[in-house]
Amino acid sequence: MKKKEKFISQCCVCRKIRRKEGFKFTGDKHKHMDEWDHHEEDLKDFNKEFDVVISHGFCDPCAKEWIKNS
Repeated sequence: MKKKEKFISQCCVCRKIRRKEGFKFTGDKHKHMDEWDHHEEDLKDFNKEFDVVISHGFCDPCAKEWIKNS
């Protein structure tokens, strides 16, 4: 049986992933991730249930730094 895909945002500079504040993995496919940090354990849990697809972007601190230096 093929697993469902789960899209997760990862900062292309510091490699933090985005997750919801206070998030704990429960297998609920409707959870969204809104807080940037290094959440390796959550990512391992997601990989057990979903085919994880990484979407790259910038977390807020890296985006501000990039804009400042551009």
